[in-house]
Amino acid sequence: MRQQAAQSRKESVEGQASARERDRHGGRTEAVDDDMAAYARTLRANGVPVPRIAQRFVITSGKRRGKCPSAATIHRILAEGETVETTARLGPGLTSPAPRV
Repeated sequence: MRQQAAQSRKESVEGQASARERDRHGGRTEAVDDDMAAYARTLRANGVPVPRIAQRFVITSGKRRGKCPSAATIHRILAEGETVETTARLGPGLTSPAPRV
């Protein structure tokens, strides 16, 4: 049994390496592209609530094509944008100071 598991793992790793060489990557397509994410950040900066932002978008590819992204997806995109902006402003490896209470 162990030999079968080891052989299966070896074949899986080889298949992943082969896919990487052909520039094929597994995983789900992104629901929101970079332009939509930038627009979501702009809307949020202008005070639009996250659920309303989610209603304005339509997913263009993948399993949920034609549907709106969830509010959780919009929250995640907004949080990722904050991380990117903070890194760009402070430099890699640096974090912003903790807020004063």
